[in-house]
Amino acid sequence: GGGYIVGFEGSSTIAKFENIVFENNGGGTGNTLFRGLGPDKTFYVNSVIRNNSAENNSGIGNATIHGCLIYGNTGSNNSSPVISSKVYSTTITGNSGGVSSNAWTNGGATNSQITNSIIYGNSPKDLYYYSNSPYSGVTYSTITNGYSGTGNISSDPQFNNSGAQNYGLSSSSP
Repeated sequence: GGGYIVGFEGSSTIAKFENIVFENNGGGTGNTLFRGLGPDKTFYVNSVIRNNSAENNSGIGNATIHGCLIYGNTGSNNSSPVISSKVYSTTITGNSGGVSSNAWTNGGATNSQITNSIIYGNSPKDLYYYSNSPYSGVTYSTITNGYSGTGNISSDPQFNNSGAQNYGLSSSSP
């Protein structure tokens, strides 16, 4: 399948996607498969975004993301499965692809505000910010190689069994 855009520019539509699995979309083409109208109008809650592929941004853009699991997404130019969003209590892991020589290529989040989340094990990197990004900052989160900000750590989150897509945390998780 393909991706979708929620609402129309200038619309007062508010959309909430809760407890939904978004998988196997994009077919390796396109840009930002699940694009919202802004973090105040589009919400993804307790959902799974997995195994999607696009040329650029193989996941969610321009939305608020809360309690989601985002993994296994790929991109031929830039996989970044989260872009221009506000992210809370979400795990973004095991996403990859893109042209690693491009500074902006990452498998985690681009231009997003991250709070209390795990962004770990994405390739070629976890985070990227363009200058003057409207959303930025990382707090109380686990990032593969660390990131400046209050309460951030770089410790292995110790997933139960990531090889079997069990991204729950083990009892010894930091």
